[in-house]
Amino acid sequence: MLTTIYQYAPKTGEVTEIYNFPYTTQYPLGVYDSKDKAVYYTKKDKNNRDQIFRYHTETKEEVQLTTNLRAVNQIIPAEEKVFFVASTDKVLRLGMLDKQSGVISYWGDEDTNVETIAINPETEHIYISAFSYSQDREVIEKQFLSDENNYSMPLFSVYETDYSFKDTSNFLSVHAWIKILMVNLKDNKTIAIYDKEYNSEELSKAVAIDIRSQEIEEFKLPPERMLVDGANFSADGKGLYVTSIVNDQRGIYYYDFESKEYTTVFISKDGFINNFQYISSVQ
Repeated sequence: MLTTIYQYAPKTGEVTEIYNFPYTTQYPLGVYDSKDKAVYYTKKDKNNRDQIFRYHTETKEEVQLTTNLRAVNQIIPAEEKVFFVASTDKVLRLGMLDKQSGVISYWGDEDTNVETIAINPETEHIYISAFSYSQDREVIEKQFLSDENNYSMPLFSVYETDYSFKDTSNFLSVHAWIKILMVNLKDNKTIAIYDKEYNSEELSKAVAIDIRSQEIEEFKLPPERMLVDGANFSADGKGLYVTSIVNDQRGIYYYDFESKEYTTVFISKDGFINNFQYISSVQ
């Protein structure tokens, strides 16, 4: 099986096939950085572990960027950094790779399990959904000791930190699965999308966090459920790019806030869409 990376240009609507690579990892993941002319993607190494590789589309050179990962959930390239969420041991951690030096640094500790991230390239800040691994294990153990077998969601928190991981603050904490984070560059707000429980049949809910004042207000989501794989605002803040099932077709769509209509961006006719990443033109 092959994984294919495509590039979609919002201004022209053009979809271009960029690169194909073998599907060898637990979860095929990849993103094209047009400024660097490079594809960042996951591939198994000689030890059968998932690592991040870079393929330069002009030089045709492939380079292995990581050596100690086990699984990778997100890759987000920025101007001088590549941010990723991956496991090195028991938890998923936020990592930062310096493009020039190749040095990797990590945010958080070995008990902090990172669910998802989003970045603001204008302010060079990162937003993180995370929870305590040890507290979650305690909840799971209590679940199986109880006759009722009820699972209580761990406390998820939304954090903000800068690109150097030196200044971290907590914006929001709630006993719900904060599964998607988005940044609206126009309004300088972070949107947190959450479910009361995993695989919930209820519609997801969301809040908008004002980054400056930290005021929180309800945010109305599009009518179709947004799947977990890269949702984000358009550059003008007037709509969302999402993966959803619209008219029984799973695809990437643009949802316009004013018209409340979906426009098809990409539907795979002979495969399955794994993920997409919106890259701001700020770069």
